[in-house]
Amino acid sequence: MAQFIADHKFTNKKLIYLIDGYSNFSAISSNQSSEYNNKILADNLTENKINNFSFGNDTQIFFKSGYKFKNDNKIGLVLKTEFNYSTNKIKESPNIDQAFIYSQSNIGRFEFGNYQAVNQKMKFGPARIARGSGGINGKYLQYVNFPMLASPTNSSSPGCNQFGNGSCLNLKMPRFITLAQSPIGHGGYAKGFYQRTVNNNFDSSNSGYSAFSRSNFRSFKDDSYEGFEDALKLNYYSPKINGFQYGLSYAYDSNLNGLSANTAHDIDDIHLKNILAIGLNYSEDFDNFSLAISSTAEKAQIENSASKIAVERKDLFAYDFGLILSYFGFKIAGSYGNWLKSLQAKNGVYSCQYNSSLDLSLQDCSTLEKKYKNPSYYTLGLSYQFGPFFASLTNLKSNFQKNYYQATSFGIDYKYSKNLTPYLEITNFNFKVNQPIASNLINQTSLDNQASQFKNNSGNIFLIGFLYSF
Repeated sequence: MAQFIADHKFTNKKLIYLIDGYSNFSAISSNQSSEYNNKILADNLTENKINNFSFGNDTQIFFKSGYKFKNDNKIGLVLKTEFNYSTNKIKESPNIDQAFIYSQSNIGRFEFGNYQAVNQKMKFGPARIARGSGGINGKYLQYVNFPMLASPTNSSSPGCNQFGNGSCLNLKMPRFITLAQSPIGHGGYAKGFYQRTVNNNFDSSNSGYSAFSRSNFRSFKDDSYEGFEDALKLNYYSPKINGFQYGLSYAYDSNLNGLSANTAHDIDDIHLKNILAIGLNYSEDFDNFSLAISSTAEKAQIENSASKIAVERKDLFAYDFGLILSYFGFKIAGSYGNWLKSLQAKNGVYSCQYNSSLDLSLQDCSTLEKKYKNPSYYTLGLSYQFGPFFASLTNLKSNFQKNYYQATSFGIDYKYSKNLTPYLEITNFNFKVNQPIASNLINQTSLDNQASQFKNNSGNIFLIGFLYSF
């Protein structure tokens, strides 16, 4: 992705207009668990929109204008557009992703508009050093199916024949943290095949309930999910002093998307107010060794009363720590993020763990049932550069309501010319669902994937392509 946060290129003229960006062309091979490779997915209802082999293109164009004063102060405007295409059975219209104005001087940089908050831009970690198409925070997720509830034998719709009275009511549909991001950068919540809802009134005839995991388009080295991150906000970045820099962001309302498109709607659209983000980082070079450390956080108030289905959720507060160490051509990186109780349900089936001593139909989170541990993730990464050749290995592990996700990605690329960079990447991923537990149920964890009602998914995504920058 074109970098322009603090590096706008101005000529000797005071006023300039620029158009730049990139176009990424890729071929993709997707090898997933057998239940997720078929034309019809494991629920025997949903069409698989991800082909085993496909081609894609994602193009981003930046329209920039700016004015440079004699004292080197700058003001400007940036507009970012997206164009995506895939031979898979998923579509997305061209859209405006970001639009903001900025001012830069010796007191720092101000930004106002639909743009990412400072905690997303200031964090360090493996996503910063990943090669290929972006590693663990990259494009591969566009070609992954999320775990789902399988259909019983000889049935045309998803069901719960193994679950006592056959009701899905108290099942907890799995959701996962699949990016090293705080909730806002993760699209507002954990991701899953099924749309967000506080109580699980599963209805196979409601096409809006399932089939939500249709792959959202992802761009080259995309490090976040769409939906929340581009809410109208004011950003401030301090000047860098002795290696230190801090940043602050404020957004009044998560629904104020302005010109930018929200491509990730949900049944229970989470609504946030008074969104604050902070970032503090340090980076310095010491001869052939360099160090970069970051600490970021975000906080917001949930508007429970505005929920479409009266979901009561907790306020948002999450944090992230990151580190990059560099020595000659090698870089090693790591990060840890914790969502605490951010946006977790206060009521309903998702507000507590399963109770093995109770019948599934009798489980009730309004009693003093055991709560979940805080959702979290951690990452590790290693990269190497030799001339125009780059390689990286990155890893992500996460836990959300006892649903575990792991991905390991190896990527290489070669700077063939100023504008052209061919690359390849292979990513291994693995979902592990929090299987239901109750006194009247078969022990789902003792069953293989073919027999369990929730089907795990694992596999490999291979991408080969080239990036043309202009």
